Amino acid sequence: MDRAATITLTEQDFIASQRLHAWDYLRRRVLSWRFAVVWLVILLGLAVLFLQPGGWDMTTIAALAVAAIVLPIASILLAMLINRVFGPAAARRIFRQQKSLQQTVEYAWSDAGLKTRTARSESLVPWTDYWKWRQDATTLLLYHSDRLYQFVPKRALTPEQAADMVAVMERQRSGAGAVAASSASIGSQT
Repeated sequence: MDRAATITLTEQDFIASQRLHAWDYLRRRVLSWRFAVVWLVILLGLAVLFLQPGGWDMTTIAALAVAAIVLPIASILLAMLINRVFGPAAARRIFRQQKSLQQTVEYAWSDAGLKTRTARSESLVPWTDYWKWRQDATTLLLYHSDRLYQFVPKRALTPEQAADMVAVMERQRSGAGAVAASSASIGSQT
């Protein structure tokens, strides 16, 4: 199998990578806890605002119940709206600004890592240097940290190549292929 692919990145590729990254960020447990804390603070604030010297009446209780239901749903819908509407516009602007995204990119992988080559640069990142990875039907994200990632549009790869890249990465990140990685060549054929 050929372990190399060449592609000219498009705005749609970058939008897909930004969208996948945004969903990954929104699903993280830390963000869920932050959301829960903010929601509780807002709910407590509403309770204080509605607290009347004469005690709770049915209107106050109904308003708090509605707020308890509507606020989380509205927050989730707002996050989805931002990701679907405003996210692509920002991604298009960044794509137009960043010339390195508008180049032809060659991806090659082996047990040693992922090699990325453009007309201006070349890098080899060992699989163990990636913090985590995510994928969907169109994009593979390889994270250097929580917010910095490389992306590989899956349209550049055959389904077999995509599966092979993920399998090699998982094997190397788990340590099973650490010895082989030191002598493997990038872009080799299997």
